[in-house]
Amino acid sequence: MYEQGKVAHLGMLPTLEDQMCRFGAVSFTGSPDRVDALVWAVWALMLERTGGPRIRAL
Repeated sequence: MYEQGKVAHLGMLPTLEDQMCRFGAVSFTGSPDRVDALVWAVWALMLERTGGPRIRAL
């Protein structure tokens, strides 16, 4: 999605972008919580699209 220009970050997200850059490194430790949240958000917004915007009750 990034390569196709379908995903872009608006605003300053330094903690997320830092985690994205470090994620694949052998020395990466800790939880990839922000990267994980980003993947699920992109999946929900771009790949699971079945019509217009919707609100889901929790």
